[in-house]
Amino acid sequence: MRATTSPFLTAGRLRALRLRAQWLDQPRPAGPAEVVRNLCGVQAQDANAAALSIGVRAEGLTAGDVARARLEERSLIRTWAMRGTLHLLAAEDIGWLLPLLAPGLIAGNARRYAELGLDADTLARSLRALQDALAREGPLTRAEIVARLAERGISLAGQARAYLVQRAALEGLICQGPDRGAEPAYVLLAEAGRLDRFLGADVQL
Repeated sequence: MRATTSPFLTAGRLRALRLRAQWLDQPRPAGPAEVVRNLCGVQAQDANAAALSIGVRAEGLTAGDVARARLEERSLIRTWAMRGTLHLLAAEDIGWLLPLLAPGLIAGNARRYAELGLDADTLARSLRALQDALAREGPLTRAEIVARLAERGISLAGQARAYLVQRAALEGLICQGPDRGAEPAYVLLAEAGRLDRFLGADVQL
């Protein structure tokens, strides 16, 4: 009688395959951007946890290496992506991940935008003013962004501020740049390491 092979994976084999797919079976000789690209993004709401997540997957990587990849090499971009939370993405993946993920996240926030007074006209004017301010002045904190928009007659209060900044990131306009003390600052995405070469026509700038 011919032996048959079970079509089902054992629990142990499944765990081993998942560990390998996540690069957790053994450290690889890889840089931060290669790790993040392989994982298609790393959750980075907590920047220190993101650095640790990358470091355990690669040989000899430190938190300093991850910071250099984001702030100097700009091979990593910290922005809103999956689930509407901050992630580290490989710069070369921005051009296809944002057009894929952002429309659904924006649509899901539509009711909240309306509740916060962020109608289509206000959003359009805010994004134009934000783009102008960053092009003129470079990195700005959220408080500075709110102040610049107020100078243009656009008043943002409460959670409208956070939702506007996130919307600008989902539109492919901005991303997080260097921190200003304990506060993150934001820069134009297309200028973050010449990302224009990765951004497709579908990303609204």
